[in-house]
Amino acid sequence: MYSMKRLTAWLLLAMMVGLPARPSNAASVATSFGGMTFADSGGSYPPDTHVAVGPSHIVEVINHTIAFYSKATGNGLFQQDLPTFFENDLPHGPGGFDPSVTYDELAGRFVIIILQVTSNNEGYLLYAVSNTSNPLDGFTEKHRIRLDEPAKNSLNTTVEPDFPRIGWNADAHVVAITMNAVNNAEACDHVSIIVIDKSTVLDADPTTFSFHHIDRSS
Repeated sequence: MYSMKRLTAWLLLAMMVGLPARPSNAASVATSFGGMTFADSGGSYPPDTHVAVGPSHIVEVINHTIAFYSKATGNGLFQQDLPTFFENDLPHGPGGFDPSVTYDELAGRFVIIILQVTSNNEGYLLYAVSNTSNPLDGFTEKHRIRLDEPAKNSLNTTVEPDFPRIGWNADAHVVAITMNAVNNAEACDHVSIIVIDKSTVLDADPTTFSFHHIDRSS
């Protein structure tokens, strides 16, 4: 640990050197525009807003709704409730929550996820990948992964998904999901990791879909 004398000397030296000047090429806001409103979330609090930016388009998701915008002008190009967005291709139970969207620049695709828990406490991850870097070209790859399972902690019974987060590399999309105990005030029981083989979702053929489900103890 630093002694008080050495720490004081370091602070004096920092004051004498001073802070670096602001770079001349600092980023500035070129344009701005309004996204969806609280009403578009169906009254969800918080609305769980997420935004991803591709080469020419912006995709925004909030609880219940998805929208596409032009990156150049901010004009709205598409808006639909998320249950309908997935229901066109998948059997979809009631509701949906904790949506997220990202742009995988390695693959040139938008990736959308949302969780679902049915009235019977069946938990699912809904997952969609755009056909191209333009979300208006559609999402042939839409999948529904069952997530409810027995608890790892003996004090808990069944668990259900919450708070998903997504990342990627050259080979996979990886989703980390908190699995909360239904019977124990939503206490975290463990974390589920879904590892999706990217090669099986970039071929626009839903029948080749492949993933691995790994549980990590809390």
